[in-house]
Amino acid sequence: MKLAAILFSLLVVVLVPLALVIHEVISGLFFEREVEDMRQRVSHYASMYDENGTIATSVLETLTATDQDVYVLDEHFQSNRHVGDNTTAFAGELSPEAREEIRAGGTVERTYTDDATGENYLVVGRALQANEEVTGSLYLLSSQSAIETDIQEIQRLMTLAVVGSFLLAFGCIIVLARRLTLPLVRMEQATRQLAKGELEVRVEQASQDEVGSLGAAINDLARDLKQYRDARRAFLADVSHELRTPVTYMKGYSHILQEKLYDHAEDQEAYLAILSSEAERLNRLVEELFDLAQMDDGHMNVSKQRVAVAPLIQRIVDGFALPVRQQGLELNIDIEEELMVYGDELRLEQVLTNLMTNALRYTETGSISIQAFSNSNRQPVITVTDTGIGIPEEERPFLFDRFYRVDKSRSREGGGTGLGLAIVQQLMHAHDGDIHVSSTPGEGTCFMLIFPSLGKDV
Repeated sequence: MKLAAILFSLLVVVLVPLALVIHEVISGLFFEREVEDMRQRVSHYASMYDENGTIATSVLETLTATDQDVYVLDEHFQSNRHVGDNTTAFAGELSPEAREEIRAGGTVERTYTDDATGENYLVVGRALQANEEVTGSLYLLSSQSAIETDIQEIQRLMTLAVVGSFLLAFGCIIVLARRLTLPLVRMEQATRQLAKGELEVRVEQASQDEVGSLGAAINDLARDLKQYRDARRAFLADVSHELRTPVTYMKGYSHILQEKLYDHAEDQEAYLAILSSEAERLNRLVEELFDLAQMDDGHMNVSKQRVAVAPLIQRIVDGFALPVRQQGLELNIDIEEELMVYGDELRLEQVLTNLMTNALRYTETGSISIQAFSNSNRQPVITVTDTGIGIPEEERPFLFDRFYRVDKSRSREGGGTGLGLAIVQQLMHAHDGDIHVSSTPGEGTCFMLIFPSLGKDV
């Protein structure tokens, strides 16, 4: 209603002055047209007088309208003839200036009010000449009442048109205001529901204009908030579960050791080994969660410099040589000796270690291969390929989600936390790089790391 009132007020502010201006213009046109008609009549009468030296009264009566009077005055401005029944006296009303104008052979245009009736008249007068001498004058008086009656009729029609326009405009404004504001009101209600945590609410998108675009943005915000809430709940649930498992083991075995509920000394050593393993697993989980928290906040320190790829990969290969050999796997390496990347050497080592750990965990037979080379765009590329169980296509979109596991039981037995690939992706983004994965179930998986090319200033 407020918007409708504002629009209607603006309409009134525009239309009312416009109507007044139009009224004045039409009134002026009516009077101007009447005066012009009177000029022509007077000129016609004068031309007849010039030709004949007189004007017959019957001619004047024929040519004069019912709301008009004609006065013919002599050279002394005394009335010779009067045709018409509207006025009774006129000659004495001529001013000295008007008389001088007539004597000079000119014309007079003025208004006249009849004292007897109070009627207003338009007056057009002209000198009458014979043998180039002024012998009298003729005056045509036309009542303004007829003109004002026509103007009032026009004014009545204009009033009806204006009122009709106002009513039509008011209806259109109400409909328009409702169409504009109703979606906004619904959006306001939806945003209040979102603020209360009702993230399933959606706004109906009834148009493709800016209002519809705003509704779509609110719906996108609601979906994003819901995804964020669901992801946070899942993350907290996964963290709780992952922390509960080692804590449960540590609590149980520490109770056994404390109460000495074991039969042999060898059992004590085994339980201590389990406690150490679970403590290490818990420590690794906390460190990885801390790394992810730093990455999310943008506070992770990445100290970049030129890093030689060959020595970096060789250190990692040396570290994995024993477990690879123990599993009976082959480890193949193909590295461009001069290949360099621009990054943080410790973080890059963490990336490759996570990928190698993943490959070793999911590969029972075959081999693991590492390649490092420059692609056609002169970008450094490192690939880690295994011949393991592979990743089903439907699982790949979730591969870098936190705590996601393709084979949950195998990962937990191997001590995985489900955070390794999430950390790898975050670290690659921190290096302005990208990671791609290709896999065939039963044949193996390939992770490809693509780094920015080294510019001249690096």
